[in-house]
Amino acid sequence: MALDPILAIVPMIVKYTFVPVKRHLSYAFNCGSKVEKLKNQVENLKNKRDGLKPHVDEATRRGDEIYANVQDWLTSVDEAIGEADDLVDEEQARESCFLGLIPNLKKRYKLSKKVEKKAQTVAELREKCKFDLDRIACRPPLWQIVPPSVYNNEELHSRISILEKVMNALRDPAFNMIGVYGLGGVGKTTLAKEVRRKAIEDKLFDVVLMGTVSETPELRKIQGTFADMLGLELKEETEEGRACRLRQRLLQEKKILVILDDIWEQLEPEKLGIPFGNDHKGCKIFLTSRREDILSRDMGTQESFELRVLSEAEAWSLFVTVVGDVTNQDLRSIATEVAKKCAGLPVLIVTVAGALKNRDLNEWNVALEELSKVDNEGIQSKVYATLKLSYNHLASEELKSFFLLCAQIAQSDIQIGDLLLYSMGLDLLRSKDTVEYARNRVYKLVRDLKASCLLLDGDRNGSLKMHDVVRDTALDIASKSQHPFTFRDVVETKEWPNRDFRSCSRIALPSCEIHELPERLECPKLELLVLGRGSIHSKGPDLNISDIFFEGITKLKVLHFTGMFLRSLPPSLGYLINLLTLCLDECVLRDASVIGELKRLEVLSFRRSMIEELPREIAHLTRLKLLDLSDCDKLKVIPANVISRLSLLEELYMLKSFGQWELQGLNSSNNASLAELKNLSRLTTLEIDVPDVKMLPKDLFSNKLERYDIVIGKKRYWYDEYLSSRRRRIRLNTDIHLDHGVDLLLKKAEVLYLDNVKGIKSILYDMDREGFQRLKHLDIDNSDDIQYVINSTVQVPSLNVFPILESLSLNNLVSLEKICYGRLTTGPFAKLRKLEVRGCNGLKDLFSFSMVRNLSQLQEMTVSDCQNMEEIVIDQSGVGEDNIEVAEFSQLRSLTLEALPALKSFCLKVKESTSDDGGSNEIVLEDDVHNPRPLFEKMVSFPNLEELSVESIGCQDLKYLFTTSFVKSLLRLKTLWIKDCGFMERIVLTEEFAEEERLDKIIFSDLENLTIWDLPNLTSFCDGHLIEFCSLTNLRIRNCPVFKTFVSNLLSGSLFDEKVSFPNLEELYVRSIDLKYLFATSFVRNLLRLKSLHIDNCGFMERIVLTEEFAEKERLDKIIFSDLENLTLWHLPNLTSFCDGHLIEFCSLTNLKIRNCPVFKTFVSNRLSQSLFDEKVSLFYH
Repeated sequence: MALDPILAIVPMIVKYTFVPVKRHLSYAFNCGSKVEKLKNQVENLKNKRDGLKPHVDEATRRGDEIYANVQDWLTSVDEAIGEADDLVDEEQARESCFLGLIPNLKKRYKLSKKVEKKAQTVAELREKCKFDLDRIACRPPLWQIVPPSVYNNEELHSRISILEKVMNALRDPAFNMIGVYGLGGVGKTTLAKEVRRKAIEDKLFDVVLMGTVSETPELRKIQGTFADMLGLELKEETEEGRACRLRQRLLQEKKILVILDDIWEQLEPEKLGIPFGNDHKGCKIFLTSRREDILSRDMGTQESFELRVLSEAEAWSLFVTVVGDVTNQDLRSIATEVAKKCAGLPVLIVTVAGALKNRDLNEWNVALEELSKVDNEGIQSKVYATLKLSYNHLASEELKSFFLLCAQIAQSDIQIGDLLLYSMGLDLLRSKDTVEYARNRVYKLVRDLKASCLLLDGDRNGSLKMHDVVRDTALDIASKSQHPFTFRDVVETKEWPNRDFRSCSRIALPSCEIHELPERLECPKLELLVLGRGSIHSKGPDLNISDIFFEGITKLKVLHFTGMFLRSLPPSLGYLINLLTLCLDECVLRDASVIGELKRLEVLSFRRSMIEELPREIAHLTRLKLLDLSDCDKLKVIPANVISRLSLLEELYMLKSFGQWELQGLNSSNNASLAELKNLSRLTTLEIDVPDVKMLPKDLFSNKLERYDIVIGKKRYWYDEYLSSRRRRIRLNTDIHLDHGVDLLLKKAEVLYLDNVKGIKSILYDMDREGFQRLKHLDIDNSDDIQYVINSTVQVPSLNVFPILESLSLNNLVSLEKICYGRLTTGPFAKLRKLEVRGCNGLKDLFSFSMVRNLSQLQEMTVSDCQNMEEIVIDQSGVGEDNIEVAEFSQLRSLTLEALPALKSFCLKVKESTSDDGGSNEIVLEDDVHNPRPLFEKMVSFPNLEELSVESIGCQDLKYLFTTSFVKSLLRLKTLWIKDCGFMERIVLTEEFAEEERLDKIIFSDLENLTIWDLPNLTSFCDGHLIEFCSLTNLRIRNCPVFKTFVSNLLSGSLFDEKVSFPNLEELYVRSIDLKYLFATSFVRNLLRLKSLHIDNCGFMERIVLTEEFAEKERLDKIIFSDLENLTLWHLPNLTSFCDGHLIEFCSLTNLKIRNCPVFKTFVSNRLSQSLFDEKVSLFYH
């Protein structure tokens, strides 16, 4: 029994000792069999691999992408087979001990272990080879090839600007459809490719797709393009099926950009398979088109940008980029002319420049000659075909005819008024039942052509332009049908052209100096004849017209003479039985009685002509619809009962013209009276002067008038800023009389001018109790009586007052106390965009805080010459200091404050306090947050302000302009002008909390222009902080005698040091500042782009650049002005040198002026130098 415990543990000893020993010994003695087993497994694995490899190779050749698990398996197999082969071949296991008689058991043991482990790996790999041969690869999406930018040329400012706007819109979550429109060949496709490149480069989207739609959209082709980019195979047969497949695929992406180039008509994204809008919030679409209305109206873009032709400088820059070297002077002069002939169209510039690259001078001359011919079949053909396509796509024959008419009269600006008169005369319009209908139709056609980029806005209101290339194409099209005659450029020809006009239907010579016409013009098809000689102010002899000149042009419908000296109109004018429009503008007329024979005449204009008496025969023109006598200031006689017989007259224009209307009840002359206008039952447009209110008959004006401009009182005219196709304007320069129908006109008026009116204290209620519901522009000048614009203490209005007023101008209203007096239940001025207040000395403040809330659309504000103005906004809400509400002018772009000597603050908070005896309350100023206070602080905000001008403002307490916290809100300020503020000591005031928050740097991110003039007490711009002007290009400082350092710094000896930075400064002007040094060496390093430096009349200046101590330690050997082109040093009596010790280099200097600097002995101070310029200064002088 004693052995039982021992016998019980024997099996355990065997299990944990003998069995493991046996297993380990087997590794040493069974190595050969394990190797053989590995060989067999490797062979099987190779068979699996070799069976799969051909399918993988075939997929690779097709361009398919092998799935990662398949590729990883093949890689692992190759590695495993290689390692197994190494083990099989290992010879070390065959080595023996004791002269080969005893095997090396240790090495065989190790090898056997490795073999067994590798065999397990091989077996596992073989088990994993269960791939479906049809699913080992997929077709990858096409690589998004990002071409190099074509906008690398920094001179292409307009293109870079549009690109930035588009990219900003694409980044904005509020926009999901953006467009660009422009003339054919202007570069829309290039821009679209640049947008694609930028979107991919900046990784703004997960997927960027681009397709060309073109004139005839091929949806299957566009779908195929998108599918290729996505690596998607479309097997569906129908467009609808392919669209569904694309949509399913795109819904897998979070952020998508789809670029559709060259849209000609409405295209629904869903038909292409683009999930958009509510279907996919992350999808954005960018479109290009020739027509703006296609984008905004048909496609519904939220923002559309116009891409115009290149400026002359941009065109030349692009031309040189393509053509290469044009430094040869002879070649350059021709190249400049060739580039101009390309008219700013990129497609033409690139084509021409590419064709002329590396060509000789003769070929350049030939090209210049060819470019002057519109029928050139070489270079011009591409542009012609492009623009002809735009013409073919105009919506109607009416629009096409109108477009060709524009081209025929477009030697300079096209006047929309002329287009109306010509279109009526030529019967181009669908209908001309009324002049008003015809006018609306003309404006519709103009909008359509502008939307197609075939017309441009002119330089003046009411005028248009046509691009030279567009006009050439239009004239070429017209030449095949209408055979018009006109000069392509402004040519002041002095003789009638010597050519056969018999096939001509239109002749337009608006800028000629012809003094004699042919005796008889043989032109049987002629419908339009336009001859112009400038104006009546140009000198020249009379135009000689023979008595039979008009006999051969009896089909003439439109005749327009401008600037002609006419003794009398010839009798043959009566042969023009088809004439509908006759314009004799800016002419000198003595006898025009023959006009009475033109019985079919519908339009007659004497605008700005020197005519003293309207012919009595005009009464015979019973079909006349429009009579224009505007600006005929010599017109003294209109026979009685002539106007009243023009029973079909719809529009009468007589401003700045006849004013001798017969007074009521008097028959002392033969002149017309205003009562005759009552007989014109169809009159809808009237523009007249009424010098004396007594001339007005009772109830003269009625509701039938749709367009009017009426001056009542003395003649005084304003600059016509508010021209429109439909205007209703009244100008009152006298005592107000609201009878005669004037009250009816006031209710409908869009523009109202009041000058020196009497008897009115409040504009609202005294003149219109309904609140001027249609008024858009109000200008009030020179009144001693007006106290309020709105006085709600008289009557609280039930409607919004001035609900659509866009501009308000108040000038020289000496009794004006408040713009808005009393409380209103509704908010006035909700649409006000422009406000001007000048010379209103009774005003102490402009707005109440509550009124500011209504000014959400205000964009431009000017307050000037108000001697008692103390604050612009006053807050009387009584809210405590801890709950300050900010007066935000959210849309204000421009603010001008000038000649306001009593101004204390822009926004001031006040509270009411009760007197000890319980009497009436008095207004007391709140405790000042700052004493003295700055002009602008935390109570006001201008988040979109771009221009700020402050001049001659402030009482003696106004010593600062901004606080540091206010500067943070000036995110978009581009121009800052500060002038003649005598008490100002610093521009930016540091607040206490700014110290606590450790505000280390003040940043003006967008400021481009800074002017600081006539500030006699200004010591610094700001105090202590670093300050950076990221975008400043122009800095002007003048007459600031104690302005010693830009950032107050006791250790600084110069105006500019390391605490201020202008990385983009190009122009610096400094005059009349009492300092010794302008720059510190540390500051000069930042002037990388400075091009112009002007220093003038600084009597104490000894050196321009001050060497700092650290500069010596850092061994700054050379000062470099790399971009400086102009350097002016004037009237610096103590200037001894430009800098001290250093070498200095001017790499780009072209203009150096030094005047009245008597002790300026050497440019770089050098005891050994005897000359102004020595080896220490390098002038690469051009």
